Amino acid sequence: MGAPATRVWFAARMDARALLSAYDEQVRRSPQPVGAGETVEREQHLTRVVNLQGGWTGVSWSDLQGVDLDEVIRAQIDRFRDCPGGWECGSTTPMTAPPSCPSA
Repeated sequence: MGAPATRVWFAARMDARALLSAYDEQVRRSPQPVGAGETVEREQHLTRVVNLQGGWTGVSWSDLQGVDLDEVIRAQIDRFRDCPGGWECGSTTPMTAPPSCPSA
């Protein structure tokens, strides 16, 4: 018979706010292109991932307090208009334009 299995368990308190902040910064605000045809575009109030070969395209991060939301939405519709495969903005549902957005 072999040696008994050793079980190790670590208990640590996690700072949820720090974890969310790090996730926001590293994954949403500062993503890295992961494939051919993919670029990351950063503006003052948002970060976009654009894939012109049909991969995921959308807004990955935004901080829109104090900005004209209608203007930002129109700019995203204009930017994503010719991207293949639709795009996402704050949801998991691909779209060609959010139904509540003004026409571009």
